[in-house]
Amino acid sequence: RKKEQFLKKNSYTSDAKDYMDTNLEILAKVRDEIKRDKELNVLKIKN
Repeated sequence: RKKEQFLKKNSYTSDAKDYMDTNLEILAKVRDEIKRDKELNVLKIKN
């Protein structure tokens, strides 16, 4: 935690890292949603 604060004060790289982390979170959510949609579609086809 302290390291993050230090990085924020002393460089711009932590902002880039935050940006990447946010993008990765969004990608993970999208991937989960796609997976869920595929499973739902499979269920619809079976019924």
